[in-house]
Amino acid sequence: MLIIRNVQMAVLSKYMACSFEERMVQYLHRYFPQRYEEFGEPHVRELVRQGIVTAATYDIIRECDVARYITIMFSLRADFDTHLETAWAAPILKDTARSAEERLEQLYARTLQELEKARQ
Repeated sequence: MLIIRNVQMAVLSKYMACSFEERMVQYLHRYFPQRYEEFGEPHVRELVRQGIVTAATYDIIRECDVARYITIMFSLRADFDTHLETAWAAPILKDTARSAEERLEQLYARTLQELEKARQ
């Protein structure tokens, strides 16, 4: 039987967090190059870290869901969950009757609508 000690689990968790952070930074650089360049790599990395922490406050913890949350955050603004301009986001995020995946799907659809309106 394989036994994983707490210290080993902590090291593995830290590695996975760093790996996710790095992949998100690369993803944002690839798909949002202009915004990435405006912010610069250190700031983007900090936004990713902030997104991980903030997503967790809404019980968004699966990697794919956190990635989607960070993408929405990067598309709108870092504080989209609390800012008046994006006040529509808070009720969606706080709807605990729905799964994180369902909330993010609704949030993503609304984000696309809002971005389309802003372009017009």
